[in-house]
Amino acid sequence: MAGLVISCMILGLFLAGLQLISTFSGYDQVRIELSISWVVVSLILLMVYLISAVAWNVQLKVLRRDRRLIDAICDMGFIAVGKYVPGKVLGILARGAKNIAVSDNNAASLYFSAIDQVGLLFTGLYFSLFLFLVSQWNYSAIELVGLSLALFYLCYSSLRLLYFFYSFLGGSKTISLRYAKNYTFFAQVSGLFLIIWILTSFSLYPLLPDYLEDGEKFQIISIFCISIVGGWVAVFVPAGVGVREGLFVIMSGAIIPLDIALTIAAGHRIIAISVDVLFSGACILIMYNQQKKGGSYD
Repeated sequence: MAGLVISCMILGLFLAGLQLISTFSGYDQVRIELSISWVVVSLILLMVYLISAVAWNVQLKVLRRDRRLIDAICDMGFIAVGKYVPGKVLGILARGAKNIAVSDNNAASLYFSAIDQVGLLFTGLYFSLFLFLVSQWNYSAIELVGLSLALFYLCYSSLRLLYFFYSFLGGSKTISLRYAKNYTFFAQVSGLFLIIWILTSFSLYPLLPDYLEDGEKFQIISIFCISIVGGWVAVFVPAGVGVREGLFVIMSGAIIPLDIALTIAAGHRIIAISVDVLFSGACILIMYNQQKKGGSYD
């Protein structure tokens, strides 16, 4: 029954979004290619959650926790719905609390859930700046490599700084220093965070009109990444709804017409909400089935 309800919700959101865009947009290509584009974007966003789960699982090793990937994926289900509460508070607390229930590290799980999200935000800020710089100037291959290395170093050092502050506040008593001081650990998490932002930013690509040149598409993608960060920073707005779309439409106005920008922004938001509902619903069903079979969600 739960699976049927979730499926109906996803279908309803899809049809509502399709009707909305078909009604308010004069952009025929969107209507023709919408279904294919939505599937591609949905798969990319689902990959984002999968990689986020891998990054979360790697970080949990600092708490001396070796968990199954499926359980880390279920943890991300809390983030998928919790981000619609201002500040992502619900997702962070719910994910951390669930780990407290099966961990001896108590509040450490909550702190790490927050560190994960703050680290992602820093990575997004740096990646937005990187995309903006690359989209505005022509760089040689060597310069691009240098910028890429600088980007990775910024993400790496920021994550280490977050862990340092946590340890400084007494967190070192609850974490495995073998991981916290391990350079490979921070490199892995930083790399995974960057992959998350690359996929998130370029998930807009399938929705862009074909008549745009590659350079224009890249500029729009960089603007989209900046708008995502802007929506993230607006912590009191559920999932940045409205803020992200407004920033995107305003900043991309010099490249594409207003109606097309609105169509793209609205389409991506509807897809994202649909994926969030589907993903979190699937996670709930997995946890429910595990408990029903006598197992435990761990």
